[in-house]
Amino acid sequence: LAIIGLAAFSLAVFVGVVESYVSFKYPIKQDRYRHHFSEHLGDRAVAYALLMRSPFRWHNGGMPVEAIQRIVGETAEIYGVDACLVAAVVIFESGFNPNTITTTGAMGLMALQPGTARVLGVRDPFDPRQNVDGGARMLAELLRAFDGNPRLALAGYNAGANAVRRYDGVPPFRETEEYVSHVGTIHDLC
Repeated sequence: LAIIGLAAFSLAVFVGVVESYVSFKYPIKQDRYRHHFSEHLGDRAVAYALLMRSPFRWHNGGMPVEAIQRIVGETAEIYGVDACLVAAVVIFESGFNPNTITTTGAMGLMALQPGTARVLGVRDPFDPRQNVDGGARMLAELLRAFDGNPRLALAGYNAGANAVRRYDGVPPFRETEEYVSHVGTIHDLC
């Protein structure tokens, strides 16, 4: 019985060390909205598989913020989107960490969900250029859909364009309302 207890304890310590290392090397953005662990398990599994496959994961750890700012500025210009709006999303979603994975499985600088990345043609969401390109393109589409209204574009970025249409404005979801407020505040400071 003592051997089984020692083995269980050793396994728990090992798992704890592995989890600590993985969360240090590949951080998951803190969950403000108490998503259930199993709620987005599939998307998180896909996100980690894509991260492990990405040749950018090693380079991203030391990527200077200035390089990310350049990517944001260049990409925003290509799509005619306010660079401060794109930067505000990057700051809120990832804090300039290209290897970010959220508890919902959103990936990279602009927190693209696996399905969204696929639809946008982003083959490696941990490639900073591809990630920002997909996110900025999505913001441009949302701005066009909502007559240039950045609040509605941000709501669509968080909850989906259909939810914004269904509620004829920012959907009354705590997460979306706070997202629009927080990202909007960052945008206003730019």
